[in-house]
Amino acid sequence: MMQYTGMVTSYVPLQVNFFWVSHMIVLFWTVLFPLKANTTETKKRFRIVHAFIIIVGLVAPSAPVIGIIVDDVIANRQLGKLGFGIASFPPILCVGLNTFIVFHLVILPSIILMMIGTSCLVLMIFTIHRVRPIRI
Repeated sequence: MMQYTGMVTSYVPLQVNFFWVSHMIVLFWTVLFPLKANTTETKKRFRIVHAFIIIVGLVAPSAPVIGIIVDDVIANRQLGKLGFGIASFPPILCVGLNTFIVFHLVILPSIILMMIGTSCLVLMIFTIHRVRPIRI
């Protein structure tokens, strides 16, 4: 049962980050280019973009799970654990056994996605503030 919680702890943060970044990018486009974003052609294109985001957002975060399982099979470890194990005592979360793969497939992409989303958010706030200054 613990290997499934390990899969969830690897999959969910990337999925949440990916969906957040994709929504920030669409919102960024809408705020920075409002005239282009309101045309009917762009609205039809946004439907395709949203469908693509949903499909990729559900499939792409499974790469760490597959990578950790493949690493487990290549290393000939116990196949019952599927590459996930308890990393601390008391057991709080089940994580991948190979820290190198966990870093490069879970943590690093999460950091990169957070940086991209935060940059879009800061640029949107800067643009909104520049167009309409906030008076206190």
